[in-house]
Amino acid sequence: LPSAYGVYPLEADFQGFAKFGDLLGPQSEKESVMRILLVEDNADHRELMRLALTEYDDTWQVEGVVSGEAALRRLVEGEAYDVVFLDYSLPGRDGLEVLEEIRRGEAPPPVVMVTGRGDEQVAVVAMKGGAYDYMVKGEGYLQRLPVVAQRAMEADQLAMERKRAEEALRESEERYRRLVELSPAMIAIHLNERFLYINPAGVSLLGAANSDELIGRSVVDFIHPDYLGIAKDRIRQIREEGKQVPRIEEKFIRLDGSIADVEVSAAPYPHQGQIAVLMVALDTTEQRQIKKEKEVIEEQFRQAQKMEAIGLLAGGFAHDFNNSLSVIKICTQLALSDLKEGDPLKERIEMILGETNRSANLARQLLVFSRRQVKEMVVLDLNHLLRELDKMLHRVIGEDIKVVHVLAKDLGKVKVDPGQIAQAVLNLALNARDAMPKGGKLIVETANVELDEVYSSTHSDVIPGRYVMFSVSDTGVGMTPEVRERVFEPFFTTKEKGRGTGLGLYAVYGIVKQSGGDICVYSEPGHGATFKIFLPQVDGPFQEVREEAEKKDLPRGDETILVVEDDEKVRAVTVEVLMKYGYRVLDAPNGAKAMLICENHKGPIHLVLTDVVMPEMSGGELGGKLSLLYPEMKVIYMSGYMENEIVHTGVLPKGVNFIQKPFTIEGLVTKIREVLTQTH
Repeated sequence: LPSAYGVYPLEADFQGFAKFGDLLGPQSEKESVMRILLVEDNADHRELMRLALTEYDDTWQVEGVVSGEAALRRLVEGEAYDVVFLDYSLPGRDGLEVLEEIRRGEAPPPVVMVTGRGDEQVAVVAMKGGAYDYMVKGEGYLQRLPVVAQRAMEADQLAMERKRAEEALRESEERYRRLVELSPAMIAIHLNERFLYINPAGVSLLGAANSDELIGRSVVDFIHPDYLGIAKDRIRQIREEGKQVPRIEEKFIRLDGSIADVEVSAAPYPHQGQIAVLMVALDTTEQRQIKKEKEVIEEQFRQAQKMEAIGLLAGGFAHDFNNSLSVIKICTQLALSDLKEGDPLKERIEMILGETNRSANLARQLLVFSRRQVKEMVVLDLNHLLRELDKMLHRVIGEDIKVVHVLAKDLGKVKVDPGQIAQAVLNLALNARDAMPKGGKLIVETANVELDEVYSSTHSDVIPGRYVMFSVSDTGVGMTPEVRERVFEPFFTTKEKGRGTGLGLYAVYGIVKQSGGDICVYSEPGHGATFKIFLPQVDGPFQEVREEAEKKDLPRGDETILVVEDDEKVRAVTVEVLMKYGYRVLDAPNGAKAMLICENHKGPIHLVLTDVVMPEMSGGELGGKLSLLYPEMKVIYMSGYMENEIVHTGVLPKGVNFIQKPFTIEGLVTKIREVLTQTH
């Protein structure tokens, strides 16, 4: 076929295409259709190129244009081609100029420069301009055309895949870089125990301003001495054995010297042909602190439950015990009143009465804890009370112990039962005396303090606010942690048998708690002990502490009194005492019988003395019914429980007349006379 470039041996070329196609295999199996753009101003040559390509593969889409402008226009309009065959000599703009424009596109297709000249200089310029290949029109040219097209497309696809892989790699690296940079855990790499890299969380964890302060420094400088040995052994395992080590708990030392609790994992990390260590550390300081606080609160809750259970048991025991003591006490007093001076039995009965009083005091200490409110609360100056107790303290602790007062000025007011606070101070002083067998120093101190939410978070029953603190410290033998944990338990004592009941500190704990306060102990073996008591500050004027005057002559009367008591012996001795002092006495074993007596008795019943805790109908229920039926009738309640315990539990209303068992003859007849002379 004649052309401007000579004659082409078409038959030979097409035979070559067929053979080459056979080598490639069936073309119908190809997965994609290739689009080819021919930029050739010679129509005959353009047609030869099209035939050569489509004869090779009839699925290829081959299009042609006569100028570079037409080719650029198609590309600009969004047409996508897999290969562009670009003639070097074109009208208007030559092939090199068109090539330059094509390469400026966003995703340019591979361009094969085609020319009728065999000029190597043109080939060099074309390749430098971005052409994929350069072909010279001549013998065998059309036969090679499909091969070049196939290779150009494959090379372009490979380049695109490589580009996508590189972009994916860059995105992956950026993603992981951001993950590492934003990780809340410390991530660091160290080689030969020196930091190569550390992320911002690690910089913060170690207390540095930036990573420059840490890069190059030895990692072992930041490991607590207690964990240094195991940390070095883990580093050795990683470098020598190339294996990951399990997560462990450690401690780091920050740049400022403070300690951080951490959980550390580590694994081998390749770095420039060497094995470095990749370390991940999570700061658990706050979590461990929260865990410790939670454990403290849980332990306090368990302790409170235990003390509550023991308190209920102690209260029930003391109630029944006080009934028995009431009988013993009144009987011994009656027996003493019948004996003449010099009677040999008098000394023995007085001894029984003394032991009865001692037993009643032990029962009272048990009840101190079992109740939840104090009996007689007054607003007072704690400094004044402690000064008043000074002489008593010197008497009970001995001359070889020095008492030191460190009392704060302008101390806040507290509302407490003065007698019980005095008992608490005395019990603490006696405990301190026993801790200083060779003498020492007892320090009593007061201060105004503010207990915040941090303190209350570890002391569940403490409300944040203003408190008055008073402490009792000694320079004695101190306590072990095991003793310190049990020091407030009833009947727990470290003293030898016969020297203590184990109720002293137990009673102190109860007094403080029912005063709305808190108590804690600080002690170590060989370093003494300090008991700190916190009482809520109150406002209001000071109140004087009333003192009962000694009464020599007991009052008598002739009114009618109804005694209601389910314990037969207590009822019997109570009736006997009242009759001895002139009263007309009726008695009933329960509330129902008492109601019947009141209904059938001719004449007034001036006063009812009733036990509180009775089967079927309680004393509170009985008193309520009698007050409605007989408004002028006075009522006195008696119980082995303390007054404010039964008020607190709702058994009795507040402000009622009450006498606690075991009572004395003097206490009973005085209370009876006091209530009978009251005016409504």
